[in-house]
Amino acid sequence: MQDLEGLIRTGNWIQISAIFLIFLGGILQISKFVIDKRIKKIKAENEVYAKEEQDKKVAGLEAQIESQKQEVGVLDSTVRKQQQTTEELNTTLKQRNEKLKELETRVSVINSVEVHIFVDEKTTEKDIGKLKTNLGITFAIAFFNEKNKRFRFVTDGTFSNQQIDKNTNRGTLKFKPENPSQILGKSISFLENFEVLAYNFSEFDQYFEFERTNKTHRITVHFYLNGTKVLDLSNIPHNDGKLFEGQLSLNLKNQFQRFEEKYQEKINSESK
Repeated sequence: MQDLEGLIRTGNWIQISAIFLIFLGGILQISKFVIDKRIKKIKAENEVYAKEEQDKKVAGLEAQIESQKQEVGVLDSTVRKQQQTTEELNTTLKQRNEKLKELETRVSVINSVEVHIFVDEKTTEKDIGKLKTNLGITFAIAFFNEKNKRFRFVTDGTFSNQQIDKNTNRGTLKFKPENPSQILGKSISFLENFEVLAYNFSEFDQYFEFERTNKTHRITVHFYLNGTKVLDLSNIPHNDGKLFEGQLSLNLKNQFQRFEEKYQEKINSESK
């Protein structure tokens, strides 16, 4: 009898426990549902937040791009203004140079004089060479007017030498007045009194790599006034080794006649 009551009591406890477990399972199921819902909500909020952040970054980048575009636009505008200013300055400079040339032409005054002399020697066949500039030696020439007054021109201590083609070696000298006050500031017509050019190139072979055994030379003289080449006396022959004989001279009386008129013609042709 006691065993039966014990079994009944045990069965009741088992039933109560089963009911409790069923109830607990329901609670756990509800809790899981609530937790899953909360997880979904948090994920959705995170996605919204991430999208908002991404949109903010994109908006920030677009703003930066727009700002840079504006800066580029400002720079382009500045460059265009500078280009315009440069063009205006160039135009103004050109106009001033034209006026300066016009003034120089009108006043007919000697502002600068240069004489370039090229001495060409026929050589045995050689390779064309580079231009060699040398220092330390001063050369002099002289012009004489109708009254036999001398006007010395000198180099600045430099001269150049070059094999300009297979059979020609060229020495180049550039001269300016030794005493500028003799010439500069005077009327251009003053040069029309020049008659003779005297020079002594007897030592050329020592400095210009000339072959003294060669007897054929030609001299070209360019006379510049105020930066304009007025006279071009080309290929004046010095055969039979005369270049090395000492003092030589050229009669340029005809070339200096109407010199001011020739200068005006050169200026007019350059301005066209």
